Order: sequence, then structure tokens, then C-alpha cells
Amino acid sequence: MDYKKLGLICGLECHMQLEGKKLFCNCPTVLRDDNPDIKIERFLRPVASELGKFDEAAIQAYKKGTKYVYEGYKDTTCLVESDGAPPVGPNKDAVDVALNVSEMVGGIPVDSIKFMRKTVIDGSNTSGFQRTGLIAQGGTIKSKNGDVRVSDIVLEEDAARIIERKKNEIHYRLDRLGIPLIEVATFPDIKTPEHAKEIALAIGTMVRRTCRAKRGLGTVRQDVNISIKDGARCEIKGVQELEGINEYIINEIKRQQLLINLKKVKPVQNENVNVTGVFNNTDSKVIKEMLRAENGAVIAVKLSNLAGKIGGEKPRFGSELAGYAKVKAGVEGLFHSDELPAYGITKAEVENVRKKLQCKNEDAFALVAADRDSAELAMTVVMERVMRLKEGVIKETRQASEDGHSTYMRPLATAERMYPETDIQPFIIAKEHLKKIKETLPKTPEERVKEYKKLGLSDDLANEMKLSNWACFYKYLVESKYDPKLSASILLNTLVSLRRDGFPVQNLTESHIECVLLAVKNGEISKDVVDEVLGQYSENPDANLNDLINAMGLTGVDKKEIEKIIQKIVAGNKAMVKEQGERAIGKLMGDAMKELRGKADGATINEILKKEIKKIL
Repeated sequence: MDYKKLGLICGLECHMQLEGKKLFCNCPTVLRDDNPDIKIERFLRPVASELGKFDEAAIQAYKKGTKYVYEGYKDTTCLVESDGAPPVGPNKDAVDVALNVSEMVGGIPVDSIKFMRKTVIDGSNTSGFQRTGLIAQGGTIKSKNGDVRVSDIVLEEDAARIIERKKNEIHYRLDRLGIPLIEVATFPDIKTPEHAKEIALAIGTMVRRTCRAKRGLGTVRQDVNISIKDGARCEIKGVQELEGINEYIINEIKRQQLLINLKKVKPVQNENVNVTGVFNNTDSKVIKEMLRAENGAVIAVKLSNLAGKIGGEKPRFGSELAGYAKVKAGVEGLFHSDELPAYGITKAEVENVRKKLQCKNEDAFALVAADRDSAELAMTVVMERVMRLKEGVIKETRQASEDGHSTYMRPLATAERMYPETDIQPFIIAKEHLKKIKETLPKTPEERVKEYKKLGLSDDLANEMKLSNWACFYKYLVESKYDPKLSASILLNTLVSLRRDGFPVQNLTESHIECVLLAVKNGEISKDVVDEVLGQYSENPDANLNDLINAMGLTGVDKKEIEKIIQKIVAGNKAMVKEQGERAIGKLMGDAMKELRGKADGATINEILKKEIKKIL
């Protein structure tokens, strides 16, 4: 594709969840799968903006009449998430992350953060709005494919997560609601799909430098804004995989090209027709099942002048129609004539539908099997979308699908859904604090790797640590003169191994880890048993470490005591030492390690053994 000739205009909104506490309360940012303690049922409705206008997307969501069920926990969710108490905050650590990113791109922070309410009544927020605050504007993201200007850096609360969908009912879990989200939005300076991928990676790297980015599936989401010449801006929400950004952009370009070409079609308004009788003896399992249900019906509509223009490879207009019908009428899918006969629908049934609809050769049709009201609404929605073909590409928000394409979600949101948050006082950003942010800006990954190699870390450990959330704590440990190699190994290897073995490592705080490193540094335990100690510590996080070490029989001994124990072992094997010489060190090492398990490290034992063996030889 010649993206310049196509007139590609593309910008990104990159969202990343942050570790720590939630944005407007002190609840932890953990997601849970156990049974909830609390369930709340609600319906939501839109409210007018201060100008007396309603947001179109909010009205569409309200018309569905959906009931929302919210699930929470008595120990990790609170009244703020359930909208039973006003918010507190914002979380100062999350603000600092945003200020750090602002400084990295050369942005200009606001003097005072004023949070706004953004109307959202799809049930994802109990209050019916999302709180969002502007932190900074401006700046530039450097790129080999061309620099991209930053529009805004924002902090907002993440939405509740969907647990279950039923007809006219959605179950949400409150554990994700309120997790801090940093959003970095760019101007539409992106030139190609690969350029978009590079910029998204750069933004993610900057946030991860702060050591506060959450990790794992669902913690990062990119919204991609795209248009081409003669098209219109569409927002594709929820692109999770960085590798997939270029595919979504290419497919959206193709979709907009398809719709631009379909502007040539002259749409005709046609009425819905009940064709249930055609399928009384059908072999189609989908239609059979729907007709068994109460008020089940098959409703069809003629699509004039669209024969051969609905099906084919994705992106296809048939998918557009199905997406609109699903969102606005709640039906799971529809059939169209370009793909029939198929799915158990016979050629004879197709011809009978065409006769009922009075289709000519150039006409197509769509049909759906559902309860009669939903089916009627679905076909009405389909016809409404067909009649808008003359507009070409319609401005809208679309949901990213797993196959690299997108489906209709809602109309593009308007400014009418934003209004001031009255429960949170403006948050002043002091000049002294900004100065401190600049002075303590996290190092770049390249600077970190260079530093780590000087400390003796392997290439693998250095590269793994450079963007780890442990990097900031590791910097503290090194500055506190703890063993750099052991510290890195604990953070990147030991904790992972313990988790795989079933130990509750989530109970271990930075303080626990430092206590164990201090015990090694003071000679209270050897580094060889650090994994055992941390495992026990994770299961007994409130225990005194010295008591734990004593209970495990791992109390360290000084070097003179180690020498005495080894001298005794060597003396008891004097004949073998004279016979085998230095080869005897293997067996003696095993004996010494058993005797001194956890009380001395292997390097010290080996050094003393060699010295004692040489005395005999």
C-alpha cells in the first residue's frame, strides 16, 4: 500500500495499567477469580451535559435496557467502587508516573489537575461515568520512522471487567474498576502501520521505565484512530497485542476503501418481510432452534442493488451489517444472500425468500432468526445502515477483534459526555516536586544494561532487568551495598521458581526480600539456602526472620567454626585424601555441605577444604 497516496491519517491512544493502589481509593489493584462476597444490581441512564445536550453513544447504550450486576469483595473492594462513597485522592504515585512520562517526552505539565466525568453507561462503571484528569500536554516521541507529537498525557480509572453476558444482563467484577490507567495520546503524525507499532513500543517502554507498569494480558490497550482520503475518522478500541497494531490499521484501510466504493450504490428503502413459513421444514440448525423458542421468527429484508457486494473476504459489508444488528438489536448473527445456500439453508429456500421479497438479479437480501421483536429490530437496523451507504465511511468507535479486524461498537463519542468532577479537589503540582521528578528521572534501558554489566550481571539478567518492575528496587539494593548478582537472581529467578512451585510469593514485600539479603550479608545464612528461606517466609510473612532461620536450623556460623568442622571432616578421611589427593575434594565437599547446610556458602567451604587438603599432601 502507498500510505501517502491513500492519505492515511493515524494517531494512537496508549493505555497502561499501573501497579499499587487504585486511583481514587486505597484498595489493591489485584484481580480475583474466587467467588465474590457482594452483588449489586443496577440500571443506568444518561444525563445531559451542562449545555443540556445528550451524548449519542450514551443514548444508544441506554436504549438497550440492560441490567448490570456488580460483584465485589469485602476485603479488596470498597464503597468507592460501588459508588456508595465519594472518591479520595488521586493516587500520588500514579500522578508521579504520568509526570515522569511527561518529562521523558518533553511535555508541559498542568499547574493543577482537574478531574472530569466522562459519561459511560455501558455498565462498565457503577457511577455511569469515568473519571479522567489531564496531567500534561505536548512533547515528542522520537522515532527512526519520524517523530510523533504528543497531544495529551492523562490519568483515568480503568473500567470494571465483564465476567458474564446474558440476554439483557451483564455481570461485572469490581476488582478492575479504579485501577490507574495512564493514557498517552498522539497527534495523527503516524505515517505507516509499522510506524504505529514503533511508537506504541516507545510509549510502553517509557511507562515501564518507571517500574510501575502492570504486566500481563489486558494490562495494555491501544486505541487506534484511522482515516484515509474520502474516508472518516474511526477509533478502533482495545488492541492488546503490540504485534497486531499494523494488521488492524491495514484492515481498517481496506474497510474504509470498501465503504468508499459502495457509495456508488443507490440504496432503496425496503420493508421487513416475515419469511418464517419458508423455513418450516428447514435443515438449518440455527433457524430450527430459534423457531422452537417462544415468538421465534425469521425476518428478511431486500437489499436493492447489492447482489455480490456483501460477501467475500474480510473486510466485507456483510460483517458491517452483522455488527450493527448485534449491538443495536442483540442478535448473534445474520445470513445474507451472498453466502447462501449454506449453514443448512438450501437453494430452494433461498429462491423462495427471493420470491417473497421480490428480488431482482441485482438485489441481495439479509435475514435473521430470533424472537420476533429482536428480528424485526435487527432488519430495521440493517436497512438503516444500508441507507447510509451514500455517506461512505461513518465516524464510529469500533471494537478490535482477535482476527485483526474490528466490529461496530458505538457512535464516535462527542464532547457532550464530558463535565467537571465535583467530588475531587484540584490537585496542585508544586514546582519543587517537578524539579525532583526531573532530577530523579529513570534511566533508559540502554543506560541500565550498561550499568548492570559493570555490576557483573549476565547479558540475560541485564536485559531482563532493564524494564522489569523490580529495576527501581534493584537500584536501591545495589546502592545499599547488597550483592548485585544475588539480588538480581532473587528478583528475576528465585521468585519466579517459587511461584511455579506453589509458594505464595505475593506475600513477599520489598522489605521481606531486603531482610533476607541482609541476613546473607551479615553471615546469618548462606546464599545457597536463600530460596528455602524465601519460600518459608512467603508462607509466614508475619514471622521474625531470625526465628524462622533458627526454626529451619540454618543459623550461620563464623569462619573459625567452619574451619573446625572442615578440619574434623578432613582428619576423618585422611587415608582417602593421601590416596586420591585433590580428587578427594568431591566427596569431602558433599560431607561438608551436609554438615554446614545453610550455615556457610559453597565457595567458602570449597576454599577451606582445599587449604586443609594441601596441609596433608
